[in-house]
Amino acid sequence: MPAAYRTAGVRIFATSHTCLPVLQSFEGAGVIVNNGAAGMPNFARTEYGLATRIAATPHPQALYRMRLGPLHVEAIPIDYDATAWRKAFVAQWPEGSDAHASYWRRINDGPRYLANQALRGNP
Repeated sequence: MPAAYRTAGVRIFATSHTCLPVLQSFEGAGVIVNNGAAGMPNFARTEYGLATRIAATPHPQALYRMRLGPLHVEAIPIDYDATAWRKAFVAQWPEGSDAHASYWRRINDGPRYLANQALRGNP
């Protein structure tokens, strides 16, 4: 990955919604960051989404972060009404639908993934 960063002239590669969040360092060459999902749990037994924040100052509510030069690359929790989300989800995708089969357990319990698994490399 570091060679690709140099070729592209980037230090931070930010992506969105690949189901599980990650913030990974590549030996000082750059980082890759993904928020996972903004509108449903990203970690086991949680009820919040995540947003990626890249800024010159740290955010006091960041769950985890890495510093890359003067920048703080962070995961910020997004609170939402989990009960209302469940009701809206079932109204649109009832039991037996493909979406229900794919997402209902995650919406209720989160994935089998912990916050410390998202931070990789040297923070």
